[in-house]
Amino acid sequence: PHKLGCLDYLPADAAIVCAGDADVTALWKMARDGIRETGSYKLNSQVDQGLALVETTIGVSLDSLIASLGNEAAFAVTLANDAQVTIPIPDGGMPLVIPEPNLLMIVQTKDDTLYKLIEAQLAKTGMPIGTVAVGDVQVRSMPIPLPLPISLQFAYAKDGKYLVIGLSTKIVSAAVTAAKQKQGLLASVEFKKAFTGLPMENNGISFMSPRFARTMRTIQTRVFESPGNSAEPQKVMRMLLGAFSSALLLYGLSL
Repeated sequence: PHKLGCLDYLPADAAIVCAGDADVTALWKMARDGIRETGSYKLNSQVDQGLALVETTIGVSLDSLIASLGNEAAFAVTLANDAQVTIPIPDGGMPLVIPEPNLLMIVQTKDDTLYKLIEAQLAKTGMPIGTVAVGDVQVRSMPIPLPLPISLQFAYAKDGKYLVIGLSTKIVSAAVTAAKQKQGLLASVEFKKAFTGLPMENNGISFMSPRFARTMRTIQTRVFESPGNSAEPQKVMRMLLGAFSSALLLYGLSL
């Protein structure tokens, strides 16, 4: 057990956090060896062909990519303390106003392999990539053209051995600032209260802020109070979950 450095990058408005430590190289080797030893010749051939196709597409050996990753990672959903988003309710219902959500991922790395991969893949899109300086760290971002009630960018920054990825320049900048100033989630009253008496040297943590629970209650109440037929609540929830799923998919594609 040890103190997870990735936690320092969690901004104060992180509402859900899942962070941990694992030997990804060993896990990757275990998975590959397991398939080789137990899979049929046909299955192994298909797996090898699939991996070769991925490597050709991204231009990097998967073994090299996995080996470039450190053991720490953290994922967070944030709810902004200083911004709100208005979500339209179908069929004329009163719009839903909630704290602006965002997604954040922090990955420990051993070198620049993943960062350079992201740079290369984004360059292929031909879309403009902006840069904002946060101290000595460059936050890079590209707009995401999705029909959502919130403006999103694929944003990322490399700060020492940590790669920070988020869905806006603002959230990645906040993460870098939190790490440098030590004024992020770890310094908040909510977090300190939740982890009072618990060791911060560990192999992982999970955290949910009361703000997240309150926001979800607000969403549920507003959705089920909306006018229209009985299918209306499900329609709204599908819209919200669809937007969240789209954002999660972007994370998966980025890695």
